[in-house]
Amino acid sequence: MSRRSGQEFEAQKKRIALNDDIPDKGLPDGQYYEPRIPVNTARQYLNREIKAALDDLECGKDFYAAYLPRNAEIVRRVEREFGSDS
Repeated sequence: MSRRSGQEFEAQKKRIALNDDIPDKGLPDGQYYEPRIPVNTARQYLNREIKAALDDLECGKDFYAAYLPRNAEIVRRVEREFGSDS
């Protein structure tokens, strides 16, 4: 989950790179040269990536507020029932 946005944007960049006019000959399979795109287009991609990061941060607020107390409760219960390595 934590890598979803990065993987999504990397896949998008790869699609652009594999369809640009820069030949990727001589590179190992799966490798490509970084695509060259106009500044305005790059800015649009950057803005989308920033929005996704901010959305992830906002979602994380709700997620961790619910997750952390529950996780701590489970860890305490497991340590109580099965002992602790500490």
